Amino acid sequence: DKYSEINSQSPDPLLTLMFTEPDIEPKMLHNINIPVLITVGEKDLILPEETRRIVDHLKDVKLVVLDGEDHGERDFH
Repeated sequence: DKYSEINSQSPDPLLTLMFTEPDIEPKMLHNINIPVLITVGEKDLILPEETRRIVDHLKDVKLVVLDGEDHGERDFH
């Protein structure tokens, strides 16, 4: 994707972190025993299926999708 290409040409620590962390097995999310609020942008860099995988593995979760918003991307040059 666009950001992977940008990061391969000019590594950015924040992009690298976003691509590699958190490295958590979804089944581990079942151990979270508090309410969780997940917010994502409608145009988020994180794929909807990744967000759904997290939501599906939490016990007490609320998902809020912010209309028209992204992941807070900055202008990567």
